[in-house]
Amino acid sequence: MEDRQSSRQSVDSSVFQPPANKSKTEELGEKMKRIDVKPPTALGLLAKNTALLPSGIVRVKQLRDAALNEASPSSGASSSGSATGNPRNKTALAPGHSLMDWIRLGSSGVDLTGVGGKLLSVTPAELAKHNTENDAWIAIRGIVFNVSRYMSFHPGGVPELMKGAGKDATKLFDDVHAWVNYQSILQKCVVGRLERSAGAELLFESDQPKPKKSTKSETEPVPDPPAAVKMDWRQTTNTVSMFYAATQTAQPLGECRVKKLSDSEFSLRICPAGKSGDIVTHNVKLIEDVEWPPNCQRSSEAPELEIVFKKKNRGIWKKYGSFAESREKADSTQRSYNEYEVLENTPLCKIVHLLVLRAQNYMQIVPPGRHVEAKMKVLSTEVSRPYTPVPSFIHPEERPATALTDDCLCLMVKRYEDGAMTPSLTALQPGEKLCLSNTLGDFVAEEFDSFAAMHLLAAGTGLTAMLSIVKRALSRRNPPSINLINFNRDEDSIFYGRELDRVSGERTLSVTHVLSAADSSWSGKRGTVSEDLLKDLMGEQSPKACVFTCGPPGFMEVARDSLRKLGWQASQMREFEG
Repeated sequence: MEDRQSSRQSVDSSVFQPPANKSKTEELGEKMKRIDVKPPTALGLLAKNTALLPSGIVRVKQLRDAALNEASPSSGASSSGSATGNPRNKTALAPGHSLMDWIRLGSSGVDLTGVGGKLLSVTPAELAKHNTENDAWIAIRGIVFNVSRYMSFHPGGVPELMKGAGKDATKLFDDVHAWVNYQSILQKCVVGRLERSAGAELLFESDQPKPKKSTKSETEPVPDPPAAVKMDWRQTTNTVSMFYAATQTAQPLGECRVKKLSDSEFSLRICPAGKSGDIVTHNVKLIEDVEWPPNCQRSSEAPELEIVFKKKNRGIWKKYGSFAESREKADSTQRSYNEYEVLENTPLCKIVHLLVLRAQNYMQIVPPGRHVEAKMKVLSTEVSRPYTPVPSFIHPEERPATALTDDCLCLMVKRYEDGAMTPSLTALQPGEKLCLSNTLGDFVAEEFDSFAAMHLLAAGTGLTAMLSIVKRALSRRNPPSINLINFNRDEDSIFYGRELDRVSGERTLSVTHVLSAADSSWSGKRGTVSEDLLKDLMGEQSPKACVFTCGPPGFMEVARDSLRKLGWQASQMREFEG
């Protein structure tokens, strides 16, 4: 298999043959439905362990394919079959320890991590303590897994798995079966990330410049300031991924901008989340050409970013290439603009339009809750207004097959007939141009991650500030409960309602639409923001919850006063300009 050469590899679905007995396949499918097992999509897996695992590696149906293969007479597997999907078992597994049984155990709600599902930062010394059969942790490519419960499911037997217990088993794993998709099999066993101590071997292929060793005859060099961003890389035969993570002492990542310089060169500009700090720029030269645009995935658990390029020519690279780093002090007052082309202009309701925009050879990754400034000429006069980019989809598992590429930005714009800019902005046609600024604002979503619940109060287009916050919250490993209260005038003024309703209810998101001038057919909530209405929809004040509000000035003033009377503290509240 060519893909076995990959340094981070998915299970090739071609390994699994389609079941010969159709009735058994159908029966197995019904069993999987009854236990509510879903195959982990690439983005679905990231929603569970987004702080740890790279995007673009996990294939959509590997576990289901493996489970179907288990039922196939042609595979020769039985109830003691391989839990990795590999029919070449070295050890006969006990009844009840097949792949299907492992999937069922992982879906039962049992804590397989042994640490309550919290993501830990594990030192090599701590890892070494967990080296017994009943308490076994193993590290593969920087991720620590608790494999204690997996021991009896391992097709190679307990002794083979114990060879890696309490240590970094990356090389051992690669020597035996580097092509096996351990991320998917052990996704419910993730303990955390292995710390990279000064004496530890790098767990990823790292290309950070290494300091030269000084000699007695040399003058003691002045140490460089600690790196704000660390870079690693990994690859499959089809893709190369650049992985960026803020150091422990750095603040969360802010805006990220990627610019294509040539088919094999790009620059990445990472801004700090706060008003101060360094802007880090990496100019990267790859050894071979890649396709544009890349896929970008920001972690919702840690200050990390992964950029995945598709290789123009399949194969394994000996190295990724080289990079040069530069830094400059951040200036929150600085404005820089890029020209965007309108791809789509779609009415969402009678007064709100969705604009889909794309710049040439450039992509801008805007943090949740931040905005950009749109600028255009109206009657030979330059006019600008702030707008909050919105995601093209809300929940990772709801991503449509025709989802926009990651270099697109989406704006929701409300048309005001007497407005200086919005009549022209909402009239833009595909192919016309618009200028957008760099990211503005100071909201840092990570500052609210300690809250177990969030209430979002949005009036009109104030909803736009909330959508990226909702998407990030839903993608977290342990998402908070989200109570979105959406205020509008009438049903015709509601936009994005169906998309929100589609991901609400069964998940941690609840959506309530409140209309101030609904007609007689409306069966939902009526009224305007008030102390009584908020108490009814939010319940009692809780120190474990936060409140975000966005809307017109009058709405914001009443909401602020009402929340204070209900006992909400300033530290729990965040306002966005509507």
